[in-house]
Amino acid sequence: MSPNAFRSRLLSGTPVFVTTLDFPEPSAAEFLSELGVDGVAVDTEHVSVTGPQIVDLARACKAGGGALVVKTPADPESIGRYLDAGVAALQIAHVRSRQDVDNVVKACGFAPEGLRGLGRCRNSNFGHYPGGYQQLTKDTRDSVALIVHIESVEAVAVLDDILAAEAVDAVFVGAFDLSASLGIPGEVLDDRVQDVIKDIVTRSLAAGKVVGMSASNPEQTAAAIERGAGLLLSAQSRLMSTAVSGLRSARTMTGAVI
Repeated sequence: MSPNAFRSRLLSGTPVFVTTLDFPEPSAAEFLSELGVDGVAVDTEHVSVTGPQIVDLARACKAGGGALVVKTPADPESIGRYLDAGVAALQIAHVRSRQDVDNVVKACGFAPEGLRGLGRCRNSNFGHYPGGYQQLTKDTRDSVALIVHIESVEAVAVLDDILAAEAVDAVFVGAFDLSASLGIPGEVLDDRVQDVIKDIVTRSLAAGKVVGMSASNPEQTAAAIERGAGLLLSAQSRLMSTAVSGLRSARTMTGAVI
């Protein structure tokens, strides 16, 4: 799936499934893409990933028919490198203001409006982009999906300003960080957290934004879609732990010795 195709799918109204690679390895990215996930994500906030690894992951996703999503803080220099690698979407962590969004938008655009420079890289087909750099700059404006994480009381307080940014395609609800921001870390089912999540979802949908939520099993997925989520983010480690727990439970139930 090309970056353009991923963004189109995200905005189509059909739920999009993305799996975060906790163990970022190209073969896993390719395999998950072949299995039918719409996107494979890598979390550069919590996992150390080099530039060459990002390129390899993007290439592997493309080989499997998927697209690479990168979660990153709002760092213009890093964002430029990820876009040069050909990622399909940016998940911007810890957005707390409209200025954060505007800074990211500027980092995504080419000069003179933006901060990016033209050069030979995977995104520009190493200087051989069809139609040249002029066409590349036009295509880039609509090719990368922008997802912002709302995961603090500061962000919720200015949510309407953030939602007013046309470039924002989706709002991801960071439930665990939100619970920490509320002073009850990890208590995501607490009414205080759930009330804020409901508010985020309601306002985001009213603003015409796609809502993203974590969902690593069928029950969570169904519940998130019921709440209006159009971006479902699962985690590789949670999928694996759930599968292993199921196998262990089956062993206990049957009395088998493995």
